[in-house]
Amino acid sequence: MRSKGVIVILIGIGLLLLSYVFASERVKCRTCGLREKISKMEVVFIEGKHPNKVPEDLGLSRYDSYHYKKNHYVGRVAIPLKFTIALSIVMILSGSGMAILAPKKEKVSS
Repeated sequence: MRSKGVIVILIGIGLLLLSYVFASERVKCRTCGLREKISKMEVVFIEGKHPNKVPEDLGLSRYDSYHYKKNHYVGRVAIPLKFTIALSIVMILSGSGMAILAPKKEKVSS
């Protein structure tokens, strides 16, 4: 059981490292904190196409259409980095709990 906990810890650490490596567009902001940088990063699985203009049938205001054009991609599949970091932290903590609370093997005396 102890080895299962160690394996879960290693998977959590690997997920943490891989998600940061495959994260899109590292934010280069000197005034932003670490939390703001992480909240803007994403792990992108499928790159989407960025529309050049907003469809007219949406009826968006000028302000909303600017943000629609800026942030909207068609066919994009991405997960925010903060969710993968949270999952890896949960895996590391649960793996360490499994390793600590695992029953110790008793020696068989012959």
